Formats: sequence, C-alpha cells, structure tokens
Amino acid sequence: MTVGTPQPQPTSSQLLSVPSDDNNKFLSPIPRSNTSIMLATTPIEEAVKLDGPEFEQVMKERARIRREKEDSHIAELRVKVARLEAALAAETKRRVDAVRNLEQQAKEEIKQWEDRCRKEIQEQRELVEERVTLLEQRFNELEVRWKQESQQQDQQIHKKGHEFTAALDELRKEAETERKLRLVREGQFLQQIEAHGKDYEDIWDRERQERIECVGELVNQLESNEEARRVGRKSVEARLEQELAQLQQELEQESAERKRSDNEIAVKLDKYTIQFQQSLNILNSDDLFDV
Repeated sequence: MTVGTPQPQPTSSQLLSVPSDDNNKFLSPIPRSNTSIMLATTPIEEAVKLDGPEFEQVMKERARIRREKEDSHIAELRVKVARLEAALAAETKRRVDAVRNLEQQAKEEIKQWEDRCRKEIQEQRELVEERVTLLEQRFNELEVRWKQESQQQDQQIHKKGHEFTAALDELRKEAETERKLRLVREGQFLQQIEAHGKDYEDIWDRERQERIECVGELVNQLESNEEARRVGRKSVEARLEQELAQLQQELEQESAERKRSDNEIAVKLDKYTIQFQQSLNILNSDDLFDV
C-alpha cells in the first residue's frame, strides 16, 4: 500500500462560501477539479523514501493536521448554523408578534366601530324619543284644550237655552192679553230659535270634524316618525355589518400573506439543509481522496 506525504488542505474559505446577506443561506461546494490538481501535485515519492519512524511521524502529523482542520471546519459550520437558526428564530418571532399586533389592532378597531355605532344609535333613539315626547305633549295639550272648549260650548248652549226659556215664559205671560200678536210673534220667534239652533249644531259638527281630522293627522305623523326611525336604524345596522365584513376580509388576506411568507422561509431553510448535507458529503469524499 503506497502512502504519500502530507498535502496542503483547502482553507475554510475554499470549503464554504457563505454570503453576508441573511436571505442567501446556501453553501458553495468545493470543485472536484481542485482536489484532483492537489492530488496530482502531492510529493508521495519523497514520503516513501523516508525511514520507518520518520514516515510514521509524518503520517501522524498529517493525520493531526487533518483532524484539526476538520474540527475547525465543523466548528465554523456549527457557528454558521447556530447564527442562521438564531436569525430564523428571530424572524419567526417577529412575524408571530406582527400577526398578534395586527389581530389586536383589528380587535381594537372593531370595538371602536361598535362603540361608535352604538353611540349613534343611542343618539338617534334619544332624538326620536324626544320628538315622540313632544308630540305626545302637544297631543295632550290639544286634547285638554278640546275638552275645555267643549265644556265652554256646552255651558254656552245651556245658558242660551235658559235664556230662551225665560224669554218664552215672558212671552207666554204677555201673550195672555195679546194672543193673536203672540201667536204671530211666537211663530217668528220659534223660527229664529230653530235657525239659531241649526247654526249652532252646524258649527258644533264642523268644529268636531276639524278636531277629529287634526287628531288623525297627529296620529299619522307619529306613525311616520316611527317608520323613519325604524328605517334609519336598519340602515345603520346594515352599514355596520358591511364594515365588519370588510375588516374580517382584510384580516384574512393579511393572515394568508403572512402564512405564504412563512412557507417561503421554510422552503429556503430546506434548501439550505440540503446544500449543507451536500457540502458534508463533499468534505467526506475529499478526505477519502487524501488518504
């Protein structure tokens, strides 16, 4: 078995070439042609010419140097792997914190929208209730006024009736002496009473109809205000649901983008692992060539 003299080993910069950029996490393998050149230039004949002890010492020294270089390469690789793992952990933590902050911000914005919409609904409800209270107050005032005027008109009618009765009594007393004149005057007077009574009845019916129409208008206005309040509340609720749906959609889009970015990082890490394994295989194959 022919054994050569110790050969110069490739440096760490020749074995691995790791760029300073954290985004490019790939290892550069050593070209096999360089190993072939080094093997071709190895002075094996000089080592064969040495004596037994010197040859053994040379082989031990060569093995020691190779082990030191291998340990140095492995230490460098471990440092680089640790640095890359720390960078990956920091990036993952940053992405997780960003997603959590985004979720917290979305929750706060949704809560603000809910509080604002509740406040607007409460203000509109208070405004409608205030208007309804005013309408009820006006309706009660009109009802009280209508009752007062009705009582006054009843009193006036009774008063007029008493006056007419007294006048009739007077006419009856005077008619004892003047029957013919009384009959003529009584007939005329009765016609006047009927005319006045009809006029008062017409006035009463007309005023009563006007009050009924006024009450109907107030009721219609109250129902119209209630319908407008209901429509406004539905509009506010629909707008709130639409804005909440839009916020939910934006949150889902942002989560999908974050997930896609994390998948890209995982793919790059897998590529780096494969490249690292290939570099180790190349190192092992170079050692076999050197022996």
